[in-house]
Amino acid sequence: MKYLSTSIYCKKYDAVVGDITVLANRTNYVEFTQPYAKSGLAMVVPVKSKENAWLFVKPFRAAMWLVVSIAFMYTMFAVWFLERRTNPEFRGPWKIQLSTAMWFTFSTLFFAHREALRSNFTRVVLVVWLFVVFVLTSSYTANLSSFLTVQRLEPTVTDMATLRRSNSPVGCDRDSFVRKYMEEVLDFHPYNILKIFRKGSPIARDFSKAILELSENETLDRLDRDWFKSSNNECADSDNKDTDNQSLSISNFWGLFLVTTFTSTIILVLYILHLFRKFRYHSVRPIGTRSGADASF
Repeated sequence: MKYLSTSIYCKKYDAVVGDITVLANRTNYVEFTQPYAKSGLAMVVPVKSKENAWLFVKPFRAAMWLVVSIAFMYTMFAVWFLERRTNPEFRGPWKIQLSTAMWFTFSTLFFAHREALRSNFTRVVLVVWLFVVFVLTSSYTANLSSFLTVQRLEPTVTDMATLRRSNSPVGCDRDSFVRKYMEEVLDFHPYNILKIFRKGSPIARDFSKAILELSENETLDRLDRDWFKSSNNECADSDNKDTDNQSLSISNFWGLFLVTTFTSTIILVLYILHLFRKFRYHSVRPIGTRSGADASF
């Protein structure tokens, strides 16, 4: 760019358009128009290698894992309570009952349960729970795959102060102003993309006026969105992926947990009412009439 600025001064070129840095010494030889786009300095640095031994817990947030555990325990209790009176596999010492109920509920996470169910109440609870397990496992697998396949890059250096503190070797264009900038300037100063003309050029003012008019009627903004829409969106998406937590939370599945909790609770209430009615029937039956019709009831 120094060569182009000198060429303008020597009348080799009438104008230069591009990423031009406005420096004080250049204003003595050439004339700048109003800027029509923003620019700045950027660094190319290595990326960090991310290795996480606990990546398998990342698909769900901590609160999500807690709610899944609570739903698991509640379903285990419901299955045990509904099956322990009629199913011999859920009988025995309390340790055997607990281990059987826990193993049965845990095996449903992989659809590998083999214990036979005797109660229709349990089957209703299990149907809803298996649907919840299917949604959770599918979401977990999909999110874990995204963590493993989508490369989340983090730069090793984010500012020039880090380079100064670490005394790291830095390369730059020798003929550009960047070398002087890095040696003398402590703070970052953004520059603009604009045009330069010979000193006193009559068309510089016309160009500046036209650029200001395009800025006022938002034509430049519209052109920027139309021309650089895809690249800007990709950068924004990449930034979001790097900064935002992609783990799934309770807000994504609260309806699912509500359905399974409500279903299990209703089934437990109906089962308790059924037991109460059955107990009442057996307790009243010996005191009732002794006719054959009553005996068949």
